Amino acid sequence: DGLMLRMTEAQWDAVINVNLKSAFNFIHACVPVMMRQRGGSIINMASVVGVHGNAGQANYAASKAGLTSFSESLFAEVRKHGIRVVTLHPDMTDTGLYRNADFTADPDYGCSLRPEDVADAVVWAVSEPAGINVNDISISPQYHRIKRK
Repeated sequence: DGLMLRMTEAQWDAVINVNLKSAFNFIHACVPVMMRQRGGSIINMASVVGVHGNAGQANYAASKAGLTSFSESLFAEVRKHGIRVVTLHPDMTDTGLYRNADFTADPDYGCSLRPEDVADAVVWAVSEPAGINVNDISISPQYHRIKRK
């Protein structure tokens, strides 16, 4: 399991690099172009785990919490250029993320999010009129059910 005390520094770094450092590198490359174009939208996919934590996911939770803070600071820097920064915090979504876990999302509607539910939230956020920024979206299924494999 991924409990923090059993986690190696390499395991910690791998998740931080994928979820936080890669966002920095990509955004760092894109923002100058967006500034010249005087606008655009940056969508950062955080997680409810970054807000509430979860046993066995200390590195994942830290990376997603860091992404949230990074997004808030970034918005403060780029808003004057008409750039939106939206951070999503989806709860359990029925994707391949859980393929190696001992559970899976319950397939009944309302027990886990569908990828299209998350996509719809993104579309809504970036479709708001100019001058409106939806900073954070938390999205959860009505019921939270899993099935053991």
